[in-house]
Amino acid sequence: MKVAKEKKGKVVGLIGFDGGMLRKLADASIVVPADSTPQVEGFHLVLTHLIASRLKEAIGNKSKRY
Repeated sequence: MKVAKEKKGKVVGLIGFDGGMLRKLADASIVVPADSTPQVEGFHLVLTHLIASRLKEAIGNKSKRY
């Protein structure tokens, strides 16, 4: 996180339970409000796939414009 902030990057926190310290430190947080680590990890897996899919789509659409 320190390096990202030094390089003017943004930090997105995928977190569970109550969010802990990361919730306050990240620029944006996606909190899975579950008290079960396997449930939180399952949601994070789905979220990372959705994020990657949308990024791929957005990058693909931009490259077609040029």
